[in-house]
Amino acid sequence: MMERQFDLAIIGAGMIGSSAAWLAKQRHPEWRIVLLDRSLAGYGASLYAASLEIPFGHTPLRRDLVRRSQRIFGEFQQVLPGLPRCEIAVEGLVEAADVEKLLSGFLDGNESHRARPEDEADLLRRYSGLIIPPRQVYLKGWVGSRAFRNEIAPQIAYAFSQKVGASLRQGTAVLDVVLEAERFVLSLSQGEKVQAQRVLIATGPWAMPGRIGEAARDAGIRIKKVAAFHLNKCPKPNASNLHFFSDDAFLLPQPEVGRWLMSFRSNEWDVNPRSEKMIISQADLAVATAILEKYMPTWIPHIQGGQVFCDAYTSTGDPIGKRVTGWPGCVIAGAASGSGFRLGPGIAEMALELLETNN
Repeated sequence: MMERQFDLAIIGAGMIGSSAAWLAKQRHPEWRIVLLDRSLAGYGASLYAASLEIPFGHTPLRRDLVRRSQRIFGEFQQVLPGLPRCEIAVEGLVEAADVEKLLSGFLDGNESHRARPEDEADLLRRYSGLIIPPRQVYLKGWVGSRAFRNEIAPQIAYAFSQKVGASLRQGTAVLDVVLEAERFVLSLSQGEKVQAQRVLIATGPWAMPGRIGEAARDAGIRIKKVAAFHLNKCPKPNASNLHFFSDDAFLLPQPEVGRWLMSFRSNEWDVNPRSEKMIISQADLAVATAILEKYMPTWIPHIQGGQVFCDAYTSTGDPIGKRVTGWPGCVIAGAASGSGFRLGPGIAEMALELLETNN
């Protein structure tokens, strides 16, 4: 018989939800915890993400979350040494007028990343066809990491599920959440109901109905399309992650599938993750082509399909972790603004701290 009484219910088993489940069980081994997802763990926005981690944050909160995530990723790696995650060099081009602002966002924030003329020559040698536009500066020397099979969230969720008092329920949608007699009652898609003393909502772009959806809207969360193209060009060994910072785009080598991923900013807002708009459009192609025309025009013919998903954003770009007003013990977390892999573990820890101080 399945357990129906829990100390914590987590809705959404993406990077944030899976990390929160694992962290909560580490901190509170006596808690009975259920992790629920309408699909498979990690098969929402996390499945389509670039899974890139760089030591950068536009705001103080994002930088704090990056630091937290780096530490937690290290903990994951100790417990799960086979995680498909590796280091990658990070470098890029930026308008000279934006250099100081950009450097202030990196965790070390120093001037040592300004490249020398011989460094530029090496960059041009490594990236055939690359153009350094006038008034742009080459910066280098950061180290990030990438996951190369999008298996981080599923493996964390599975590791959590093997612990005593832990339950992972996949293919299970939460249709409603209500508060009754100081406990939350979750109505599930199979027709059953479970109760929990605490609830963490980490559904990403999939909005919850009722009070939870209202809390998300009150927090200013909006859903935006995220697009990336595949470039059918095999990366060289030890290829770097190359950013075009002033154009909010980057190239990420994916040698395991013989291609590059080109990520860029899409400006389609208020989309539905189940919408027919979740395809590559002519507008997407025009944006990507314009960026490549500026920096790497000889790479344009290598565009060959891509991937599209959506994510939750806020107006400031800062993720949220907040209590749902009037519902003690319920926290909503997310709005990573396309950086769920990089910030997810940190957001999970922030949300868990709210739940701990509330009870």
